[in-house]
Amino acid sequence: MTVVKGYFDEFHFSECKIEKFEIIERDLIVDIQSNLAVYPPHPLTEIHKFSDPCKVIFKTMKHLRRGFCKYDEKSKQYKKEQKLIAEFNQESDSNRQYKDYGIEGFLLNPLGWLDFEIIAEEFYFDDLRT
Repeated sequence: MTVVKGYFDEFHFSECKIEKFEIIERDLIVDIQSNLAVYPPHPLTEIHKFSDPCKVIFKTMKHLRRGFCKYDEKSKQYKKEQKLIAEFNQESDSNRQYKDYGIEGFLLNPLGWLDFEIIAEEFYFDDLRT
């Protein structure tokens, strides 16, 4: 497993297929099945392929907005967007540096379009290679 901190601007999420995501305390972990593009100068540009699974991790969030539009396979249309906004305890955050992040992609179960707006302290990419 190779975990790289930073380089968020070298990713293109729009076509990615998201297997699942979870929030653990103030961290968001997104498991991506495939279709995440990685561009130079990211150190793993030559190693990570578009079809490879991977994981992205946002550490120490202070804000998360999740939008989800369920896809109806029968009508071939998206349903109304569901939004969830979470603010996290920030009592000891006075010395922390936060950045804004945004990702999107197609959630596989349930089927639908998923997007996140995130304010977090750190971003990591895990290529899941052993």
